[in-house]
Amino acid sequence: MRSVSADNFLLNGTSVIRIYQSLSGEKVLLFSSDQPGGNATLEITGAAGIDLEATLDTTITFYLTSIGCSDGCEVQAFDERGLSPLNGRIVSMIGFITVPPGIFQPSYSSIYVQALDGCGVNVFSYDVPSPRPELGDLVLVTGQVEEYSGASAGSTTEISMSSPSALTILSRHYPEPDALVLRTGEVGAEENEGRLIQTQGAIIRASDHDFYIDDGSGGIQIYQNFTSIEFSRYKVGMYVRVKGVVLQYDYTKPFLESYELVPRFESDITIIEDAFPEDVVLKGDAHVFCPSCGEETYRIGFGATASSRVVIRIFDVAGRLVRTLYSGESVGRSEVLWDGTGDDGKPVPPGLYICFIEVIERGSGKMMTKSMPIVVGTELR
Repeated sequence: MRSVSADNFLLNGTSVIRIYQSLSGEKVLLFSSDQPGGNATLEITGAAGIDLEATLDTTITFYLTSIGCSDGCEVQAFDERGLSPLNGRIVSMIGFITVPPGIFQPSYSSIYVQALDGCGVNVFSYDVPSPRPELGDLVLVTGQVEEYSGASAGSTTEISMSSPSALTILSRHYPEPDALVLRTGEVGAEENEGRLIQTQGAIIRASDHDFYIDDGSGGIQIYQNFTSIEFSRYKVGMYVRVKGVVLQYDYTKPFLESYELVPRFESDITIIEDAFPEDVVLKGDAHVFCPSCGEETYRIGFGATASSRVVIRIFDVAGRLVRTLYSGESVGRSEVLWDGTGDDGKPVPPGLYICFIEVIERGSGKMMTKSMPIVVGTELR
């Protein structure tokens, strides 16, 4: 674990907020103080429990420097236009490097830093800092918050450093921050810009420089951004797990669209075997679905073979179409939720309904179907 218990540390009688231990065993203490610019006392007790050399209680006196640091989520906050409220301001931020220089932008120094609160930000300078930052380094960066738009980026929130010396390496050789695991349909959101994300799904569209994956919740573009990753090996019908940083390429106000997940290394993409069932799957909970009783949704699990087209519909007992719940490529095993309304948005009357799945294999044209009943009830008054 990178984070170490801070229970044994007191700064002026107040608990230290966080302690990090590098892979080499080095420890860094991060804390905030209401009285910067003066002497402080750090008390260490029970040190044996956290693998320090000293096992006795000890007190260290030192001088507090004044550095006002912003959280990553403060920098990445956005208004109704999709712009950071800190745009144009000089900020300092502490975090771990998730994308070292030379990965996403070979001509300049484009570094991604994930702050301690989990939000990530692009840190830009024309020259690479020295010593060269590496993946997992804990750094302090200072620069101006900008919303950059250019030939290769649109509305990218970044901290632009006036010189490479505005980046200070506090400690080296940490494991990279844990990626936030989301469904594919949750990745493309403004609050995720710059963050390290992991998701997985079926490839529903592919080219030599990008592909789209979907787990049934909505698709996200996976993009090759100046990296040497060979995208041509990833084909429609494969099921993959992808880790990367969310970038934005939106040139139209408000800047709240056009996101893509960008892997950094070959190891960020994993092909998952046996993700698709060999036959059609359709299942639901064996109970009466009662929206008027406060039950919001009925959960329907489904699955289909790879490289096939899937449509899931609800019919009434007279065979009339009530609702189309899903129409798209096979995404392996997934689920959809029915809220008890028809395509017109109105609640359906109580009664028996039929959920019907239709699967058409793209290569052979073979059609497979399956159905199941759903009983919609009502609250007795």
